[in-house]
Amino acid sequence: MGKILIICFCFFFAHLYTCSCHLITGGSFQNHNHMDTYVMISYKNIGPKMCVKECMSHNGCNSVNFRTETLVCESLTVSYPGDQLSNVSGYSFTEINRWTQDKSACWPNPCGGRTRCVTAAYNNQPICLRYDDPCHNVTCDNDGVCRNDNGGYRCDCEDGFYGPHCEYTPCSTNPCNNGGSCTYTGSSFSCNCTNGHYGSKCQNYRSSCFWCKKKKK
Repeated sequence: MGKILIICFCFFFAHLYTCSCHLITGGSFQNHNHMDTYVMISYKNIGPKMCVKECMSHNGCNSVNFRTETLVCESLTVSYPGDQLSNVSGYSFTEINRWTQDKSACWPNPCGGRTRCVTAAYNNQPICLRYDDPCHNVTCDNDGVCRNDNGGYRCDCEDGFYGPHCEYTPCSTNPCNNGGSCTYTGSSFSCNCTNGHYGSKCQNYRSSCFWCKKKKK
């Protein structure tokens, strides 16, 4: 049996105030599932069904992740087959094409671009409002991927890179002493030492006289 939800929502726009209720039907959440994909926008302190409603109002949103412990809603743009659904405790996932709501000025959503649809109180017409996409003007270095996060963004870095924009590697701190050169693989590094130096960071020195003494023995 499909699930039924009546959602009432209100907006302030141009000093006008409007409230409306819409019947949302169908659909269900897949518990303990999380979609690793592009997050359009993230909300906090919102329920799972209101999370669905927010996705419906944002052009381009086709799925949501919902984190039950923190009441965080992620509006998603899922692209198959590249994006992967994985088992993650505390998350629930649903696709918006499994849900519908009463026909209104904003449903089906008439807006385009990075916009959110609201209904004008004075003539019951749709208004398409641009919303902030924190990742829109952010570049993550070294093939890092920008994710819109609650209140901002984060860069998911490739293995071996770190920092706010994935700008650092294990060699970025110049860990090799005495002119040694650093190379890294994943999250580990190694030092190529020169001029008689040795050790994990070329911190030790062995002079040529050391080898002379070894030969005499």
